[in-house]
Amino acid sequence: MKSFRILSLDGGGARGLLSARLLSNMEKQLNEISGNEMPLGRRFDLIVGTSTGAILAAGLASGMTASCLFRQYQCHLEEIFSPVSLSWWRAKYQTEPLRKVLASMLKNQKLEKLSQPHLCIVAVDAQTGRPRLYKSGYLLRNKPRLNLKLVDVVLGSAAAPTYFPLVKGEDDVYMADGGLCANNPAMVGVIDALEIFKEERSVSKDEAAKQRGLNDVVVVSVGTGVQPGLPYSVSKKEKAGKLGWIKKGALFEMMFMAQSDLVAQQLKLLLGERQLRLNPILPRPVPLDNLKALQGLGGLLDLNREQVQWLRRFIL
Repeated sequence: MKSFRILSLDGGGARGLLSARLLSNMEKQLNEISGNEMPLGRRFDLIVGTSTGAILAAGLASGMTASCLFRQYQCHLEEIFSPVSLSWWRAKYQTEPLRKVLASMLKNQKLEKLSQPHLCIVAVDAQTGRPRLYKSGYLLRNKPRLNLKLVDVVLGSAAAPTYFPLVKGEDDVYMADGGLCANNPAMVGVIDALEIFKEERSVSKDEAAKQRGLNDVVVVSVGTGVQPGLPYSVSKKEKAGKLGWIKKGALFEMMFMAQSDLVAQQLKLLLGERQLRLNPILPRPVPLDNLKALQGLGGLLDLNREQVQWLRRFIL
């Protein structure tokens, strides 16, 4: 039986442009190798995404090509990251420009309409502080949330505090950025794969299906870039208080980066060669919302020979 293939997409604000370009390159390589033109998402069984990764995940799960998603990022990043407030008391950006882009991409789709690949979006319940996972119908317990609109769910996953307002979904839950709990959502995907196998064992008569476990899981985990250092002077933060750490998103930058790296290391120890981490090394710090810092980085996003060979072996 073929491996259960997971595509995991990190959060990272405007750096999602780098992820989109990398995914587009991956899509092109796989299509050339296989001789079969196919949207990248169709080559995976489950796509899990956080924040900007949730935008990409929802698009891929809906059948969009990675190259189309990359063009969306190129066209709309400036309007999405156009400041409306420099106040300490209000979010820096509005939700509406992103909502407009998502509505054009995803229309009125609901989670219940997605089946191949399956989708998991990571957010946080801003009232309780608990993770809030929005999933297509691959597990029985997912049913209560299947009627939620994909646009609202993705907006909630990308609602980074201080950057964007919280998002109230149709389930009356105020959502905040999923990066607060799982900026790298790869382990969320692995756990769900094991839960899928567990349900399969309870209903399937196929002996091969009943034997599936962790050794049948493969993961492609895409980051938004490894920075040489975070975009602030640590010496100036030595005695910083609340405002000092919130200024220019310093606290979020450190939290998101540390959490993503920890999960990447855990995944490598857990899966060994059955995981591929694609996370380009950046020549300079790139803040979450600094579009100018993204310029000139396209050459870092080509897949090398070892990565292409891994994809040929485990994904095709």
